Amino acid sequence: MSITIRKRQVHIALVAIILLSALAAAAYFASKTMRKQADYLTPEGLLKLPERQTVKYTEFPYEDNLNYTITGIVYESAGAEIHGLLLEPKKSGKVAGVVLLPGAGVDKSSELPVARAIASLGYAVLTIDQRGTGETGGSLPPLEEDYRNYAEGSIAYWHLPIIDALVAADVLSTRQSVDAGSVILVGESYGGRVAMIAGAIDARMKGVVAISSAGLHYRDVGDARKDRFVRSVDPDNYVSLISPRKFTMIHSVRDTVVQPQSAAVTFDKAQSPKLFLMVNDTSCRHGYCDSMLRPLNFSLAATAGG
Repeated sequence: MSITIRKRQVHIALVAIILLSALAAAAYFASKTMRKQADYLTPEGLLKLPERQTVKYTEFPYEDNLNYTITGIVYESAGAEIHGLLLEPKKSGKVAGVVLLPGAGVDKSSELPVARAIASLGYAVLTIDQRGTGETGGSLPPLEEDYRNYAEGSIAYWHLPIIDALVAADVLSTRQSVDAGSVILVGESYGGRVAMIAGAIDARMKGVVAISSAGLHYRDVGDARKDRFVRSVDPDNYVSLISPRKFTMIHSVRDTVVQPQSAAVTFDKAQSPKLFLMVNDTSCRHGYCDSMLRPLNFSLAATAGG
């Protein structure tokens, strides 16, 4: 009887040790994760360039025409599968690449006409379904709700599309047809905001073109933590860092969604080399329109050419 008791005591003691060790390990890794999450912004409220692993993606044929091929792409980014369409021109030698980021709620299929226009200029283009749009899962909560996520120690959802844009650039860089040192971020409206931030924090991007876009023009409210968070998603806080790479804004004078004056506020915060191109077209309102092709061609050529 006494032997049985001792075995049981030993067993209980071993279980207790294992549980304590597991709890200690969990606490350690949780604290490490929390520190990592808490540290991914600078004191000034800038998103730090995230460490990215070798990009993983699958591809499948989508379309083949005389000028370019279109390939369906699904790549892994920050715990999600991002769906995109890759257009590669049929020409010899390597070409510059463009990550094309649609506006809020616009899927890759709806953005495809813009991607086709850029591909017709001789660029490889990857346009994507941003989170919560098209085939890409997830959602983008209201900024106030996302601040609560951040305040509780979680990585904010508003930061994830920025990572997704940079991983899209990584996908382009792996393609035989693309000059890995010449990838440009182009975005419309909300996509322009993402492009400005992503291009600012990753010096490997050749430059940024923002169409019908602007910063948030946030003013601190005296809550240090909240101010830091909102600054982290405001392009106004980043555009000066795009320099010495080229930064271009293209805007319609008739845009009532993001007014030209708002874009000018963001443009004024950027450093040279920079260019603001206005389109005066009665049919052109918010977002890309056909009359923007010429200024877009000019800005892409100037950026890709260094």
